[in-house]
Amino acid sequence: MAHIEKLAQTVKYNEWRVDRKVKLPEYMEDLPKNSRDLVIALEDRDRAIVTRINWLIDRAAGWFGEIWCEGQDFDIVMAAEDTYYQCTVWSNASGDCSNGEYHGATPDITNDHIVIEKDGKYYVRWHVAAYSGNKTEYEFEVFKNNGATGFPQTENYRTTATASAVGAVSGGGICSLNEDDTVELFAERKDGGGVSKTLTIRAAVLSVFRVGEPD
Repeated sequence: MAHIEKLAQTVKYNEWRVDRKVKLPEYMEDLPKNSRDLVIALEDRDRAIVTRINWLIDRAAGWFGEIWCEGQDFDIVMAAEDTYYQCTVWSNASGDCSNGEYHGATPDITNDHIVIEKDGKYYVRWHVAAYSGNKTEYEFEVFKNNGATGFPQTENYRTTATASAVGAVSGGGICSLNEDDTVELFAERKDGGGVSKTLTIRAAVLSVFRVGEPD
């Protein structure tokens, strides 16, 4: 990487020189005009190369984050039908729970969300293993900014056909997110009217992967 750093230093010097109308180095002043033009062209090329290298490094590193937990028995009490409740299993974990791997997006199990650090298109994925004491249909959906905006393309459903039998459900979709947005997982029940029902989460994971530039 030493040659890249040297290249970057050269580009920074040239930008500084142009901004301040600094005279050309003596070795360039003594060159014929066509040679000076060639050197300047090479410097412009170097600048473009450094810009491209930085872009490639940014792309190669990726932008992602994850929160996960397993071995839980966390209850989400749903008093009302068709009402979203945030999955706060991570901040209330009694078993294994952790901020996962990340770069450019900050996982935060204390607040049950992932904080976005770079605008872009993200593939948001979630997975839940859960059960209920009742036969009930549940819906899960990704939201941002503490439930302010939902992403219906991330919805999926699970019906607890057998009481207290653990089953799994997953979902995901491409979401447009901005710097400082927070990403959360919510759930609601689709039947039962005004009778309160409880969804118990055994394991859960929420992940974000940046896959494209913003609009």
